[in-house]
Amino acid sequence: PKHVSLTTYELRHNRSYWVTIDQLERYGRSASIEAEQTGGQVVVKTGNILAFSVGPIAGAKSGAVRIDGQAFQSLDLDKSCSFQRLANGRWKTGAADLSGQKRHGSSGPITDIFFDNLILVPGTVGTEEDTRFNGQASINTANLFKQENGGLHRGGIRGSNTVDLLFAKDVDLTEEQIRDNNLLLFGTPKSNAIIKRYQGKLPLAFEAGAIRLGDRTYSGERVAVFAVLPHPDNSGRYLAVHGGVTPDAITWGSHLSLQLLPDYLVYDRGKMLEWGFWDNTWKHPRRW
Repeated sequence: PKHVSLTTYELRHNRSYWVTIDQLERYGRSASIEAEQTGGQVVVKTGNILAFSVGPIAGAKSGAVRIDGQAFQSLDLDKSCSFQRLANGRWKTGAADLSGQKRHGSSGPITDIFFDNLILVPGTVGTEEDTRFNGQASINTANLFKQENGGLHRGGIRGSNTVDLLFAKDVDLTEEQIRDNNLLLFGTPKSNAIIKRYQGKLPLAFEAGAIRLGDRTYSGERVAVFAVLPHPDNSGRYLAVHGGVTPDAITWGSHLSLQLLPDYLVYDRGKMLEWGFWDNTWKHPRRW
């Protein structure tokens, strides 16, 4: 088409025809791009976008690209042309360096873990009580996904599905499984061996009666967190953690809808303390 319009809240679905959104400015807000071939040039208007690409456009050959009023002349539109926005708001040509940043396939939110290989991993190295509640929470998640959230991949249309999510105990995972899959980990470093393995590499820590997420600390009698994070050993995979300061803290999250979760949410029993999205570098949580 001569005119491409794309709006998205995340980078899982970031491409339409010859337009690709490579990086958002801020997550939790919609990003939009309008691109139209007109009069021998491509006119682009953007919103909440830091990096994008246009092309290849069949038969376009050399042409000008005008982005938010800023013109670039004689670009080879037979190939993909990338652009990035500078701190002063001006655009420049060239692909943005997204190493260590959110990007397609690793941008969150929590729901993005269900689009690729996923293993539910209940922790089993804690107390008997820890193991029981971690196992119960993982089963609840699988049942909820199957019975109530069939619409996760169907535009939000609720309904059942026939998908059986995979389970594996934390102590039974092979190195290949740990590295090559999205892992939804239930527990804390004291009760889940995989969380303990990566605790120094994640912006998440469990303390006495409190949870530290990035540079913020949340306290509560049964405070719990559900958060998605980039996999420390595989930039194309995720680690998601659902754990609390007591073994039973995560049971209050047993009926969370899996369709519209953000990057993280923190709750204490029936009270939501905060929810939001990590910044582009996965370091600082931002309130929605």
